[in-house]
Amino acid sequence: MTTRRMFVMAGGALAPVLLLALLFDNQWVVDATRESDFDFQKGIGPLVSWSQYPQWRLTGGEQHFPAKFILALDFSLLVFFALLALFALAAVRAVDPRRGAFGVVIGGWWATVAAGGLSGFVAGPLLHWSLDMSGQPMSRALWSLVGDGASFGLMFGWLAGLGALAAFMVTRTPEERLARQMAHAAPHLGGPLPPAGALPPGGPIPQGGHMQPGAPMQPGQMYPGQMQQAPGQPGQMYPGHPGQMQQQPMVPPQAQGGQGLPPQHPAAVPYVPPGGPQQPQWGAAPVPPQGGQYPGGPVPQPPAQPPVPRQPAQAPVPAVPPPTPPADEAAAERPGDETVGDEEPEAAPPSEDAPPKGPAEETMLDGRPGDDTLPPPR
Repeated sequence: MTTRRMFVMAGGALAPVLLLALLFDNQWVVDATRESDFDFQKGIGPLVSWSQYPQWRLTGGEQHFPAKFILALDFSLLVFFALLALFALAAVRAVDPRRGAFGVVIGGWWATVAAGGLSGFVAGPLLHWSLDMSGQPMSRALWSLVGDGASFGLMFGWLAGLGALAAFMVTRTPEERLARQMAHAAPHLGGPLPPAGALPPGGPIPQGGHMQPGAPMQPGQMYPGQMQQAPGQPGQMYPGHPGQMQQQPMVPPQAQGGQGLPPQHPAAVPYVPPGGPQQPQWGAAPVPPQGGQYPGGPVPQPPAQPPVPRQPAQAPVPAVPPPTPPADEAAAERPGDETVGDEEPEAAPPSEDAPPKGPAEETMLDGRPGDDTLPPPR
């Protein structure tokens, strides 16, 4: 509730009491009532006496009241009005504008009772001093005026409550008026009014910029950009979508206590909604969703490869010539020593310088001609 509205409500509580004092508690009405034959001890006499508590005077009248009495009486009236405004301001500050208006009436009533009782503690000593009532104890005048002020607030405080209520109704904002109309229309529609910031299930979903920050998500409410739920598929959710619970696989019949089904039976395969990847068997990790499987879902981007650092330029390596075989090895090699394919090399003719073979060498199994593929030593 704004400060301006609270001051307007406090002024609304003060206005009817001020009007009552100006019209019926002035010196002319009070003097005419006392000079008449009206009995203040019978019938509504005490009520009329209480209604004249906040009285005021401008002159001494026919009774020729002294000036100090007029000053004390008017000052006590100003104290009463000041206390009433302060207490009314404190009362309307504690009122919740979203609740009923009954609290505003009670607040204005309480402010009048408190202001009348406390102002009696000021008016009692002042009037006792101004009228020179030395023969009577001051306590009697004090408690008599305290009782009259509290009684005035008790019997006429509802005027201040109604004034505060009128100011409360006038200063209502358009949002409060709309909420009040919806609250009255809710019983006819068959349901209570949802809290502020929430939407009923199945209602229109506001777009991104129109959602109120901090409003709780209701069942059936979707995030901006999420595909609306098709009729006939209540509660369908996409795996891995933000803000949704992961889908629990179906419990196999064995866990439910029923008869076992073969693995090939269609009822033994877990159900996966269309558009999502096939979930593995129970006990395995769920398969993460792939991008582009459902509208509005984020498309995963491949990870960027780190750039390959450039290698510093190296000097060219000079070509190394093949090694040249020694002269004695080149001379020892002959064209007829190499074998081609799987052909057996021909036996070399016996050298003239070779010593003749003995009988033992010819009779040995290892000394048969043709078994040694190496050329004879020179």
